[in-house]
Amino acid sequence: MLPLEFVVKMLESLPLVCSEGDYTGQKENIAELELGKIAESDLDQFLCFMSVIMADHKKFSPVACRRAALQLQLQLNMKGSVPQMEQQKRWRAIAADVRDMIKSNLLIALPTTSLCYSITVVEIIACIAVMEIPLKNNWPDLVPTLSSIVYQLDSGGKESAVEALTFMCQKLKTERMAEYVGYIMAPLLASLRMDQLSNRAQQAILNMLMSCFEPAHAYFKNSGEHKIVMQAIFEAAESSDIGTRSIALSLLIKAASFCYQHLKDYIDVIIPITTAAINSEEGDIHEMGLQFWKAVSQVENPRDPEGRRILQTEQREASCYLVENNRIKIVPCLFAQLVRGEIFANLSPEDSDVANNSSVKAEQACYDTVFKGDLTLEDLEASNATEKKQSKSDTISKVDRASRKNRGETFKNKQSPDGWTPPREVIIYFSELCEDYPDTIDRYVLPLVEKKIQHADWRHRHAALWSMLVFLKQMDPKHAEKTLKHIFPLIRGVIRDKASSRIRNTALWVISWMVEKYPPLLVVPATLQDLQLLLDDLIACLNDGEGRVSPSSCIALTSVVKASHTLARQQVSGWRYTATYLCAVTLL
Repeated sequence: MLPLEFVVKMLESLPLVCSEGDYTGQKENIAELELGKIAESDLDQFLCFMSVIMADHKKFSPVACRRAALQLQLQLNMKGSVPQMEQQKRWRAIAADVRDMIKSNLLIALPTTSLCYSITVVEIIACIAVMEIPLKNNWPDLVPTLSSIVYQLDSGGKESAVEALTFMCQKLKTERMAEYVGYIMAPLLASLRMDQLSNRAQQAILNMLMSCFEPAHAYFKNSGEHKIVMQAIFEAAESSDIGTRSIALSLLIKAASFCYQHLKDYIDVIIPITTAAINSEEGDIHEMGLQFWKAVSQVENPRDPEGRRILQTEQREASCYLVENNRIKIVPCLFAQLVRGEIFANLSPEDSDVANNSSVKAEQACYDTVFKGDLTLEDLEASNATEKKQSKSDTISKVDRASRKNRGETFKNKQSPDGWTPPREVIIYFSELCEDYPDTIDRYVLPLVEKKIQHADWRHRHAALWSMLVFLKQMDPKHAEKTLKHIFPLIRGVIRDKASSRIRNTALWVISWMVEKYPPLLVVPATLQDLQLLLDDLIACLNDGEGRVSPSSCIALTSVVKASHTLARQQVSGWRYTATYLCAVTLL
């Protein structure tokens, strides 16, 4: 084996591209060839040299230390592209005393590594740990050593130690990491003072907590330590740094599942944090705020894989009723999202008004799929759609492309009335909320609809219509009889709204669903003039200049005719016109 000084010189002579492990299109130079020969002739000694150089940052230059770490990672094939079985085989082929030396030097090197290559050292330690820890009594000082580094708030390697523990928690099975919860949680809890930590340290600590939350939640749940954890999460959830805030909100979602009973003690803090997240302009933050309440609802009102509610008396008795008791704040927040508006995943803001069969089907799919009773939340959120859904998506995409070509619209029109469609996830959760707590409709939703349906801003009017669609599909006919009579005249008036074809279109769908749900709306408390005005408006919509409105008008007219035939077969008390006459009028 050549002298160590020679190896160091070769490391310092490596071109930068080689130190990054990317040799594409680069000619091998002398340093690279020499290092390759040394590794090939005596791999164990070569790896010892690399670990010694990494551990002695005072004697060797930062460049040599960084490239030694990269060489060690490269030789052990620990970049993630090599299967773990292959990595284990390569690691086990190294002599036991050499393995011990490498592990010892890695722990010495970790606190002293610079930011630019600390992640490399972390990856090496974590990868070796995943291979060693499952074997009894292997590397017993690893977790205690990392924990002691975490205790040192002023340590330069604090973040690296936490990141190594995080990586291990992610890779190792939950039951295996449970043995080390005491070692992990003690320094972690001591470090949860967010005002004293950099953004990187905050994120490292939060990621650590995220990774070990499942095995560790029982540790602080029963010991009062949850107060420290929750306080740190709340502080991070209000951080100006998006990355820190995102991790904190993810932890809140986990807490909803694993520590639900403790949330009631913090609900006054959680409400403003999560509603602010839902109102955020950042897509990920918005989604996480919504996901928190979905997670809470899933605990309080569990659903099966098909999206159907599971009736569990015991679970309901154990419920803290967090959603039910805070609907007065949640419902306006959801309504505000409908006002603000988003676009469906499968529709662009330039959705066309061109009248053709494809666009009609695409438009109908928006209403039908979102409110289809047996549609599961997982189906809607799945990133990998089924072939059938992908086909539908492709169809809608083709319609969008044709629309943009025909109308010459771009995303600059996103703020225009015809560039607005409510966010799908908000509508789904809104609908589930009304299903889980039916009195939400009368107490919170309908008052909002009555207030907003005549609002000066078209977005508020459209949000009111979507709020009606949220609960109409699932509404019980008896509930509909009691609820819909006073709101129906207001909805009829929106058919003539000139602000946007989308408003007229959605109003037609609302009317269609309302009369199908409760046919007597056509006659009670309406007068003949009201019915005639409704028919005139529906017929006028057949000639609407916007392509989306005419097909929806046909659907609404069909629903009115069906409702009139239903009434014709019944005795409608209190109405002075015969059922035969009603049918004749609706068929004009």
